[in-house]
Amino acid sequence: MSSTKFALRNLYLNLYREWVRFCVFISPRKATYLTAGTVLYSEVSSKILCYAQACKTYAWSPNVDGKQFQTSSYLPDLFFRSIKDSYSIAYSPSLLLKNRILAFPDSISLERENRTRLESFPLVLVSKNSSIYVLRNPSKYSKTILGRVFVVGGSSNWYHLLFEILPKLYLVDKHFGEQPQNIIITRELMNFTNFAAAINLFSSYHNLIVAASCEILWLEEAIIIDDFNIAPLNVKPDLTLHPSDWKINNFMLNEFAIQLRSRLLSKDPPSTKNKKLFLARKNYSNRRYNQDSLIKISREFGFQICNLENYTLSEQFDIISNAQYLVGPPGSAWSSLIFSEKPLKCLSWVPHGRFQFSSLYSTISKILGHDMNFFYSGINTSQIKQDPFFVDPNTFRYYLSKLLMP
Repeated sequence: MSSTKFALRNLYLNLYREWVRFCVFISPRKATYLTAGTVLYSEVSSKILCYAQACKTYAWSPNVDGKQFQTSSYLPDLFFRSIKDSYSIAYSPSLLLKNRILAFPDSISLERENRTRLESFPLVLVSKNSSIYVLRNPSKYSKTILGRVFVVGGSSNWYHLLFEILPKLYLVDKHFGEQPQNIIITRELMNFTNFAAAINLFSSYHNLIVAASCEILWLEEAIIIDDFNIAPLNVKPDLTLHPSDWKINNFMLNEFAIQLRSRLLSKDPPSTKNKKLFLARKNYSNRRYNQDSLIKISREFGFQICNLENYTLSEQFDIISNAQYLVGPPGSAWSSLIFSEKPLKCLSWVPHGRFQFSSLYSTISKILGHDMNFFYSGINTSQIKQDPFFVDPNTFRYYLSKLLMP
């Protein structure tokens, strides 16, 4: 999505949210939306199957100049859960129950994250003051889905697909694959060739119910899956992130990574031989930086420029699984770390400020056995991290040469 479209979309949603809030305040009896309460999944669901036992998890801060610290936390038993008689939007993690109660995953912390994460337009809206509003009569606009259906989420982001949606599809296939299951997927995901190819790896045997991003579904029985990969999203602006905010079940991530590689390996044997790759962003990316100057330096060190978006899923696997060094800006391209079984040496950067201890890919790389290094560059205080930033070329050159040292 271009920066202009992104801004216009947010402006429209903000205006609509405040209009809803105004209508509820002026005339609650006639308003299309009404205020709602919230509840955790664990409080309103029935446990079906425990797919992972409680364990200790670890997270690592970005490794800067050889300095990296580790934190540990605890993940409880993880379950498949059943919730009956609910309304859903396919991409949203929340379910609307009777009596205007909104159920959401236990992994979401409303103390640290903005309530907009629970939003599922047009079913659920969240105003600027964090009030939650839901449709008064969702049954008037909903499509009925009878029987049992698995809800796996639908964010159209490469990281969320590879580390949240696909693992849940794998778990459905692993534990309930003896017969075809109904699984809800957003139409937007299936419109992207690589997304659709990835989804097909774990769902070709099952029945996909493809829903539009604004389509309201009434689910007779929704089967939800506890998250084993917990990462903060839409964090409140006054909070600074720390490694302890990331909780990933190391065993489950490695199990899924093995399964993903095995299914990709059977599609196309590796053939690409480029060992040094700069993971570039396309020019129209919202998250702009002085890419051209860093590309020039990378080429001096023998790096090939690689836009992963230009390749098919099997080609991306081929490219990354044969690489030795990866360099590039922070972002979802680093999700491709999961494609390589061999240890990779990697370099990226993090800005000072709120995100300097952002531990997503430093933790993922550690779990998967890669050596990922960072340096600090610039300051970014933007909540959505869309602001342009500048990476000092001399600093980049220094750390790139350091990465290549024997």
